[in-house]
Amino acid sequence: MNPTDRDDQPWQYARHTDPATSHRAAERINFKITARHLRALEVLADLGEATDDMVADVLVTEGIVSRHEQGRRLMRTLRERYDYIAPALTDGVQATMANASGRDGLVWQLSMRGIQVVFDPASRRIKP
Repeated sequence: MNPTDRDDQPWQYARHTDPATSHRAAERINFKITARHLRALEVLADLGEATDDMVADVLVTEGIVSRHEQGRRLMRTLRERYDYIAPALTDGVQATMANASGRDGLVWQLSMRGIQVVFDPASRRIKP
């Protein structure tokens, strides 16, 4: 299976008690990641560990997204829907790091699934 394809089934995204419209919507969910999602993973790989805001800053600077919130949303999707991002732990607790705003943000890294998507196993470099 290609790691960018999800093996989820639509029934996992609609309860049996949900109306027919919810079941139809669940059948239309696209589980393939976009080029923007892939670039967010590559940025995180380059940074090693980073907050959502740090990755979003790079994506805005590169013109991948036009607004900071779009970059943070990409990260959240990769984390929650695809499980490509995992907490960066320090002494068993998720690390935090100051963002540009001065507020602490949770620190993330690629999960094993994310590493499979981003890195070429033969060269151990980011896939072209």
